[in-house]
Amino acid sequence: MSQKRDADTEAMKLVAEQGKELLSEGNRRRIIARNPEGDVLLDVSITQAVVITLLVTLLLPIGWLLMLLAAWYGISKKIRLDFVRELTDEDATISVREAKLKNEQLRLEDDAAEQDALRQPRRR
Repeated sequence: MSQKRDADTEAMKLVAEQGKELLSEGNRRRIIARNPEGDVLLDVSITQAVVITLLVTLLLPIGWLLMLLAAWYGISKKIRLDFVRELTDEDATISVREAKLKNEQLRLEDDAAEQDALRQPRRR
């Protein structure tokens, strides 16, 4: 019985940890609504958008109608939605490393192509 409790406790800790990671990832991603001129109309995190959507659809009897009207308005006014992921320090470090590796790879490919060109006999 004790082993089952320990397994259940470990499973609950794992679920809670994954939930925290998911929430953190949702807070780093944002939805930005812009009008055709590029002005920001709305800027919310994914987590906030999910909570607002659930509240509107579940608590308001006319929630679905409000969502349909909002979608129609967005389409008719050509509202653009941008889904943006905010970079963390770790992401930025990885991006710099990837860029350096890519530059090194391109340089090596250029050197190899240059060597191949030098090896080929010249035609007269």
